[in-house]
Amino acid sequence: MTEENVLVINAAHTDKPKLSIAIPYFRDDPCALIEAFSHLEGAKDVEIILVDDGSGDDDLDSAVSTAIEKWPGPVNKIRFSRNRGRSAARNRAISECRANYVLFVDADMLPQDNLFLRRYLDLIEKNASAVVYGGFTTGAANVNIDTILHHSLSQAGDCRPASERKLKGAYAVATNNLLVRRDVLDKEPFDSGFRGWGWEDTEWALRAVKAGYGLVHIDNIAIHVGLDKTETVLNKYQEAGTNLRLLLQKHPIAKRFRGTKAAMFVRHLPFHQIFRPLAKAISLDKNQIFSLFIRRMAIKFWRASWAAEAMDQANDH
Repeated sequence: MTEENVLVINAAHTDKPKLSIAIPYFRDDPCALIEAFSHLEGAKDVEIILVDDGSGDDDLDSAVSTAIEKWPGPVNKIRFSRNRGRSAARNRAISECRANYVLFVDADMLPQDNLFLRRYLDLIEKNASAVVYGGFTTGAANVNIDTILHHSLSQAGDCRPASERKLKGAYAVATNNLLVRRDVLDKEPFDSGFRGWGWEDTEWALRAVKAGYGLVHIDNIAIHVGLDKTETVLNKYQEAGTNLRLLLQKHPIAKRFRGTKAAMFVRHLPFHQIFRPLAKAISLDKNQIFSLFIRRMAIKFWRASWAAEAMDQANDH
């Protein structure tokens, strides 16, 4: 396999689309999202750019190729031979987008209602704002014993209406449902220095706001159906510490964030690392002993402890 493979569907659509949807993914299946979007009002005026960030799954690639044949407009599918990271995948998608606005949606999301695309297209027609975040929620239908902690973390923290998100500004922005004017992305691409999971979308939002581009929070909710098992969340939180350190180096204002404050507090606790196995055991709660509140506190300590260690490593250098 070459460094990347590109498949173009419906190339005869030469009219400039009103919206480009960028869907980067790594081992997540975007087929249900493509199917759902294809039935929404306005889909015929939209192009899709898919970037497989090195999943290495031929069956998944075949399923995606079949799904995009039903899309009413143009589609570009790009498949990396190796994982390049979330920022690189998004930047590659941007390079193929032809519309004046790009909507970033994660592959494991679904629109909450049939007007999801129409709301964004109406904003585009009004040229309402350079950056618009629509928010998300988690679907109760996908909650089980393995994913209930992730669902609880999301509902307690990130799944908030626009009226609450706007008070946090860039801190509440994620790329799971984010509309951005194309010229902003040309001037402010995603930072590929962020590797692994976490904080690269926050860094981008902070940089865009600092550059003077308007940020608006609206209620145009996408549903996150791809809830992670607790073991996966633990792994993501562990690797996110390095990215938080990089975020702080680039944006000292991030010291005000709740997650950063927690890490800085834990950093001053002696031997906080020895409590990680206990925090992990409580988070996993294989015997179903602890309340979700206690499990959330445990996994947040786990995340803060790894972030604190990453901060200490930066000082050592």
